[in-house]
Amino acid sequence: MSALDRRSILFWTWVLFLVSILYFLFAGGTLGYTFWWIDKYRLSVDRKLPIVEIIYCVISVCNFTLSIVGITVSIHLMVKRKSRITLQAHGLIVSLALLISVILSAAMVILDNVAKVLSRIPNMKPEDFFIKSPTEEFFYTIVILPLGHALFLSVISGLSLGLNTRIQKVKESEKLENQIQLPF
Repeated sequence: MSALDRRSILFWTWVLFLVSILYFLFAGGTLGYTFWWIDKYRLSVDRKLPIVEIIYCVISVCNFTLSIVGITVSIHLMVKRKSRITLQAHGLIVSLALLISVILSAAMVILDNVAKVLSRIPNMKPEDFFIKSPTEEFFYTIVILPLGHALFLSVISGLSLGLNTRIQKVKESEKLENQIQLPF
Protein backbone atom coordinates (compact mmCIF):
# COMPACT_ATOMS: atom_id res chain seq x y z
CA MET A 1 0.00 0.00 0.00
CA SER A 2 1.46 3.33 -1.07
CA ALA A 3 1.88 6.25 1.32
CA LEU A 4 -0.81 8.21 -0.56
CA ASP A 5 -3.29 5.33 -0.28
CA ARG A 6 -2.47 4.94 3.40
CA ARG A 7 -2.99 8.66 4.11
CA SER A 8 -6.24 8.76 2.13
CA ILE A 9 -7.70 5.77 3.95
CA LEU A 10 -6.57 7.09 7.33
CA PHE A 11 -8.07 10.54 6.63
CA TRP A 12 -11.49 9.21 5.62
CA THR A 13 -11.47 6.77 8.52
CA TRP A 14 -10.96 9.69 10.91
CA VAL A 15 -13.80 11.56 9.19
CA LEU A 16 -16.02 8.49 9.65
CA PHE A 17 -15.02 8.29 13.31
CA LEU A 18 -15.78 11.99 13.96
CA VAL A 19 -19.17 11.76 12.21
CA SER A 20 -19.97 8.70 14.32
CA ILE A 21 -19.08 10.62 17.49
CA LEU A 22 -21.36 13.50 16.43
CA TYR A 23 -24.17 11.03 15.79
CA PHE A 24 -23.53 9.47 19.19
CA LEU A 25 -23.96 12.90 20.80
CA PHE A 26 -27.08 13.62 18.73
CA ALA A 27 -28.67 10.27 19.60
CA GLY A 28 -27.64 10.71 23.23
CA GLY A 29 -29.34 14.11 23.30
CA THR A 30 -32.48 12.60 21.78
CA LEU A 31 -32.42 9.83 24.36
CA GLY A 32 -31.96 12.33 27.19
CA TYR A 33 -34.85 14.44 25.87
CA THR A 34 -37.04 11.32 25.74
CA PHE A 35 -36.31 10.41 29.35
CA TRP A 36 -36.88 14.04 30.41
CA TRP A 37 -40.24 14.09 28.61
CA ILE A 38 -41.35 10.77 30.12
CA ASP A 39 -40.27 11.85 33.59
CA LYS A 40 -42.32 15.06 33.28
CA TYR A 41 -45.29 13.00 32.14
CA ARG A 42 -44.95 10.61 35.07
CA LEU A 43 -44.68 13.45 37.57
CA SER A 44 -47.55 15.45 36.05
CA VAL A 45 -50.18 12.71 36.02
CA ASP A 46 -48.81 10.55 38.86
CA ARG A 47 -49.51 7.19 37.27
CA LYS A 48 -47.76 4.41 35.37
CA LEU A 49 -46.46 5.01 31.86
CA PRO A 50 -48.78 3.91 29.04
CA ILE A 51 -47.55 1.46 26.43
CA VAL A 52 -47.07 4.32 23.92
CA GLU A 53 -44.46 5.97 26.14
CA ILE A 54 -42.69 2.67 26.82
CA ILE A 55 -42.40 1.95 23.08
CA TYR A 56 -41.25 5.55 22.48
CA CYS A 57 -38.49 5.05 25.03
CA VAL A 58 -37.45 1.70 23.50
CA ILE A 59 -37.20 3.33 20.06
CA SER A 60 -34.95 6.08 21.41
CA VAL A 61 -32.72 3.48 23.05
CA CYS A 62 -32.53 1.58 19.72
CA ASN A 63 -31.50 4.75 17.86
CA PHE A 64 -28.88 5.43 20.52
CA THR A 65 -27.61 1.85 20.11
CA LEU A 66 -27.30 2.39 16.35
CA SER A 67 -24.97 5.31 17.05
CA ILE A 68 -22.76 2.94 19.05
CA VAL A 69 -22.79 0.58 16.04
CA GLY A 70 -21.50 3.44 13.88
CA ILE A 71 -18.68 4.19 16.31
CA THR A 72 -17.79 0.48 16.54
CA VAL A 73 -17.57 0.26 12.74
CA SER A 74 -15.37 3.37 12.67
CA ILE A 75 -13.00 2.09 15.35
CA HIS A 76 -12.75 -1.31 13.67
CA LEU A 77 -11.83 0.32 10.36
CA MET A 78 -9.19 2.39 12.15
CA VAL A 79 -7.65 -0.52 14.05
CA LYS A 80 -8.06 -3.42 11.61
CA ARG A 81 -8.11 -1.94 8.14
CA LYS A 82 -6.71 -5.15 6.62
CA SER A 83 -9.25 -7.54 8.10
CA ARG A 84 -10.87 -9.47 5.23
CA ILE A 85 -13.53 -11.15 7.37
CA THR A 86 -15.42 -8.03 8.42
CA LEU A 87 -14.64 -5.45 5.72
CA GLN A 88 -17.47 -6.48 3.41
CA ALA A 89 -19.91 -6.76 6.33
CA HIS A 90 -19.38 -3.16 7.50
CA GLY A 91 -21.36 -1.53 4.70
CA LEU A 92 -24.20 -4.02 5.10
CA ILE A 93 -24.36 -3.53 8.89
CA VAL A 94 -24.44 0.26 8.70
CA SER A 95 -26.94 0.25 5.81
CA LEU A 96 -29.23 -2.00 7.82
CA ALA A 97 -28.77 0.32 10.80
CA LEU A 98 -29.82 3.23 8.58
CA LEU A 99 -32.95 1.42 7.42
CA ILE A 100 -33.88 0.39 10.97
CA SER A 101 -33.31 3.92 12.27
CA VAL A 102 -35.53 5.49 9.61
CA ILE A 103 -38.30 2.97 10.39
CA LEU A 104 -37.92 3.51 14.13
CA SER A 105 -37.89 7.29 13.76
CA ALA A 106 -41.05 7.17 11.65
CA ALA A 107 -42.69 4.95 14.28
CA MET A 108 -41.52 7.37 16.98
CA VAL A 109 -43.17 10.29 15.17
CA ILE A 110 -46.44 8.38 14.79
CA LEU A 111 -46.46 7.31 18.44
CA ASP A 112 -45.58 10.81 19.60
CA ASN A 113 -48.46 12.37 17.70
CA VAL A 114 -50.88 9.66 18.81
CA ALA A 115 -49.87 10.38 22.39
CA LYS A 116 -50.41 14.12 21.83
CA VAL A 117 -53.90 13.46 20.46
CA LEU A 118 -54.63 11.38 23.54
CA SER A 119 -53.51 14.34 25.70
CA ARG A 120 -50.70 12.48 27.37
CA ILE A 121 -49.78 15.47 29.55
CA PRO A 122 -53.08 17.14 30.46
CA ASN A 123 -51.80 19.05 33.49
CA MET A 124 -48.92 20.85 31.78
CA LYS A 125 -49.02 24.45 30.59
CA PRO A 126 -47.65 25.47 27.16
CA GLU A 127 -44.67 27.22 28.77
CA ASP A 128 -43.67 23.91 30.41
CA PHE A 129 -43.02 22.29 27.04
CA PHE A 130 -39.48 22.00 25.72
CA ILE A 131 -40.66 23.47 22.42
CA LYS A 132 -43.09 26.36 22.86
CA SER A 133 -45.41 26.40 19.84
CA PRO A 134 -47.19 23.44 18.17
CA THR A 135 -45.61 24.42 14.83
CA GLU A 136 -42.09 24.23 16.26
CA GLU A 137 -42.87 20.97 18.02
CA PHE A 138 -44.29 19.48 14.81
CA PHE A 139 -41.19 20.60 12.88
CA TYR A 140 -38.87 19.16 15.53
CA THR A 141 -40.70 15.83 15.75
CA ILE A 142 -41.37 15.32 12.04
CA VAL A 143 -38.22 16.82 10.52
CA ILE A 144 -35.31 17.11 12.95
CA LEU A 145 -35.44 13.73 14.69
CA PRO A 146 -36.08 11.33 11.75
CA LEU A 147 -34.01 13.27 9.22
CA GLY A 148 -31.27 13.81 11.78
CA HIS A 149 -30.92 10.08 12.39
CA ALA A 150 -31.23 9.34 8.66
CA LEU A 151 -28.67 12.00 7.69
CA PHE A 152 -26.06 10.87 10.19
CA LEU A 153 -26.48 7.19 9.37
CA SER A 154 -26.49 7.78 5.61
CA VAL A 155 -23.19 9.68 5.93
CA ILE A 156 -21.76 6.92 8.13
CA SER A 157 -23.00 4.29 5.67
CA GLY A 158 -21.56 6.15 2.67
CA LEU A 159 -18.18 6.68 4.33
CA SER A 160 -18.06 3.06 5.46
CA LEU A 161 -18.94 1.72 2.01
CA GLY A 162 -16.48 4.11 0.35
CA LEU A 163 -13.67 3.07 2.68
CA ASN A 164 -14.46 -0.60 2.19
CA THR A 165 -14.39 -0.18 -1.59
CA ARG A 166 -11.13 1.81 -1.44
CA ILE A 167 -9.41 -0.72 0.81
CA GLN A 168 -10.56 -3.63 -1.37
CA LYS A 169 -9.28 -1.90 -4.55
CA VAL A 170 -5.90 -1.21 -2.94
CA LYS A 171 -5.61 -4.82 -1.80
CA GLU A 172 -6.60 -6.12 -5.25
CA SER A 173 -4.08 -3.85 -6.99
CA GLU A 174 -1.34 -4.98 -4.59
CA LYS A 175 -2.24 -8.60 -5.26
CA LEU A 176 -2.15 -7.97 -9.01
CA GLU A 177 1.23 -6.23 -8.76
CA ASN A 178 2.64 -9.16 -6.81
CA GLN A 179 1.42 -11.58 -9.49
CA ILE A 180 2.85 -9.48 -12.33
CA GLN A 181 6.31 -9.09 -10.78
CA LEU A 182 8.65 -11.74 -12.09
CA PRO A 183 11.56 -13.08 -10.03
CA PHE A 184 15.03 -12.14 -11.35
